[in-house]
Amino acid sequence: SKTYLATIRLGQRTATDDADGELLEPSAPIAEAFPSRETVERVIAERFTGRIEQVPNSYSAIKINGQRAYDLAREGKQVELKARPVTVEEFRVDAVRYGYASTDAQDIGAGERWHSISAAPDVRPVMELDVAVSCSAGTYIRALGRDLGEALGLGGYLIMLRRIRIGDFTETMPNIVT
Repeated sequence: SKTYLATIRLGQRTATDDADGELLEPSAPIAEAFPSRETVERVIAERFTGRIEQVPNSYSAIKINGQRAYDLAREGKQVELKARPVTVEEFRVDAVRYGYASTDAQDIGAGERWHSISAAPDVRPVMELDVAVSCSAGTYIRALGRDLGEALGLGGYLIMLRRIRIGDFTETMPNIVT
């Protein structure tokens, strides 16, 4: 099993379900009001914990007829992956933020800008969740972000992912001497 820390942006979606992908047209109108933290946590508990069926992202490393799905997807070929069973032991929301993000595909990714004003025509309201996920091998955290966004009618993608545990090995912070 593995544990990850991630940030999910709700209110937008990308082709790769992460910040490196092309920003797609919204799957839903701009949210006038985002769901409460309690609503998000309820949806997670009801639909995204325990043993679930998950469709991996088409930009995953899964092989299809000897070729990686991400190679096929980058070539513009249609990639359809089947749902597979995974186990999500914990999917915890640690923090929630509301703000605005660019709708310009050139602004997303490593140099992404977080917008604090809504007057500009190229921004969209977003909700960001800092989460911790403990799960079985084979679980795609990008797919959890995508699927949670879809379940909430908002779209979603990962803007940060960090694995902090795999099996018995955990990330440790160095001792800082001041």
